[in-house]
Amino acid sequence: MSERANRLGNLFLSASLLGGLYLIGRMNYLVFHFLSEMFTIAIAGAIFMFAWNSRRFIQNDYFTVIGVAYLGVGIIQSFHTLAYSGMDIIATSGANEATQLWLSARFLESGALFLAPAFVIRRIRPMLLMGLTAFYTGAIFFFIFVFRVFPPAFLPDSGLTGFKINSEYLIIALSLGAAFRLYRRREFFSRAVLSLLFQAIFWTIVSESFFVSYVSVYDLANLLGHFAMIFSFYLVYRVVIYSGLNRPLETLFRDLKQSENSLREQKDRLQKYLDIANILFVVLDKNGRVRLINKKGLQLLGKKEDEIINKRWIDNFVPEPNRKTVRGEFERKLGDSGAKESYFENPINTAQGTRLIGWHNAILTDAGGDFAGVLAAGEDITDRFRAEQERKKFLAELERLSAESGQRAEILNSVLSSLTEPVLFYDSSLRISYANQAAVNFLGFSPLGFDH
Repeated sequence: MSERANRLGNLFLSASLLGGLYLIGRMNYLVFHFLSEMFTIAIAGAIFMFAWNSRRFIQNDYFTVIGVAYLGVGIIQSFHTLAYSGMDIIATSGANEATQLWLSARFLESGALFLAPAFVIRRIRPMLLMGLTAFYTGAIFFFIFVFRVFPPAFLPDSGLTGFKINSEYLIIALSLGAAFRLYRRREFFSRAVLSLLFQAIFWTIVSESFFVSYVSVYDLANLLGHFAMIFSFYLVYRVVIYSGLNRPLETLFRDLKQSENSLREQKDRLQKYLDIANILFVVLDKNGRVRLINKKGLQLLGKKEDEIINKRWIDNFVPEPNRKTVRGEFERKLGDSGAKESYFENPINTAQGTRLIGWHNAILTDAGGDFAGVLAAGEDITDRFRAEQERKKFLAELERLSAESGQRAEILNSVLSSLTEPVLFYDSSLRISYANQAAVNFLGFSPLGFDH
């Protein structure tokens, strides 16, 4: 059967059901009200069941908020149905209690639609959401049936109260706000889903508009308001059940795509920060493969990014004689889940030859706290290392010459005077007792006798 035939069949079935409900409503409004309410209550329960059971793999809590709220709406609406004037199941003083319950359900529904867009980009604890909904629902029952402090909504003599009418206008305002907030988050929904949600909100507004004007709980405006409510609930059902259950891969892949885009943006932002730094940054995974390197690293190695990414760092960029030592250090980090930071020095092969790098390593862990890799910040300390070696060699030679000649002071002064680097000696009072010529030239004056 063609898709067009399916659509025509569904349209004919829907029209028949709605036409049948309308005829029932004209003959016996109480039966119509019961059937229409049971239909919306069943839809509310189905919305909750799907949203609650799919919350773990859908990275969008919009439908979790909607689903839990509709559970509360369904419960309140069940009592509204049983308390409806003429049902004689729950003892009431007339149509007031049923109208109060109706308002409470609509406030919960419109409030959830208004707040839900905020949870497209942030998560909410499901049990907290369930607890808040349960608290609201319980409080409504206590306010209406126990404490009887809920403002009157329908009076036998005058009909709708000012509180009821103003509340309906507030519900309409919340629904309009929900549509505006949803539009601002439109990039998180497919075009089809967004269209269905806007239609659902539209019919919610139409429904509330009818409920502002009715005189009797059995009149035509009340009946038309229930039809609009049925349309609204059905459209939410289409969004949550059909779009999420019949096409779960589309929903899942959409969330994965958004997560992938978010991760890519974070990586690009991190790359920009690291590229600004004037030191080498490398991220290695737990297998020692390069996952990220900054611009300074590319310049130092003299290679392009695609020549480095996914290569084993030790096997490709550490000189052969040092690989065993460096690999042992990496494996030690792999087994030490408690270590967070460390320092290590080793040579690497660069475009300028072998250079000694001092690494400050930060240990990366996964969600379970296990080793996931290393973020290493490396500084080229080759020149500093060579200068330190020269200094040690010089001091050793100085010690040898002094011991041989016995003229320590003369030799020391002669050697220090020949140095091109500034040298200062301090006495026990931290006053400068000696300055070589390089220090005098650097400062522009003789600092002898100055405090430190």
